[in-house]
Amino acid sequence: MIGLSFTISFNWIYLFLFIFAQWIFIFIYRKSYKIKGDIKRQFVIGLYVLIVGSVGDVIGTSLNLWHFPDGDVPAIIMLIYFFAGLGGYNLIKLIDKHM
Repeated sequence: MIGLSFTISFNWIYLFLFIFAQWIFIFIYRKSYKIKGDIKRQFVIGLYVLIVGSVGDVIGTSLNLWHFPDGDVPAIIMLIYFFAGLGGYNLIKLIDKHM
């Protein structure tokens, strides 16, 4: 059974901060806060990536494709999935704008 662990190593925090920082940078660069409806779209995409990532973790650990060191999924990985979705959305929109 997969559980949720709230004891987090600093490596996870570094990864989270890197992903969060890239989202903030692209968010400000694109001026996403000024685009009507963009925040809502980002939130929906973030939730989608969060759900898909979480399901992928359950499947991957159940099939013994990978494991987490203490046997439980770190809770911070859910935030990482969410902000990775937000960052990916902003990056795609940024590339689309300049192509």
